[in-house]
Amino acid sequence: MHMKRILGILLALCFLMSVTAAAVSAEPVKIGQKDDKNFGQKDDKNFGQKDDHRGDFNKRHYHPGHWEKHREGHREYRNNHWVVVYKVITVYKNAYWSYN
Repeated sequence: MHMKRILGILLALCFLMSVTAAAVSAEPVKIGQKDDKNFGQKDDKNFGQKDDHRGDFNKRHYHPGHWEKHREGHREYRNNHWVVVYKVITVYKNAYWSYN
């Protein structure tokens, strides 16, 4: 009985700490203000950077699923020296989109 009470108090304490942490880290709500005043303008300082692909839909390339040959190798000790033994295997690559 005493152990259940202690576990209940610890559970309630953990819950209150998590709610407090969530409340502290939350941003204030801006009512009636819009952040999209510069939406769609090209003079934005971050517009067109390489790591941002939001406007590059015409530059995307689709690579359908296909089989490729890969060369795998490992080292073996033969005749008192190390040799590299290669093996050609066939691997299936799934379809993907790229920006290259």
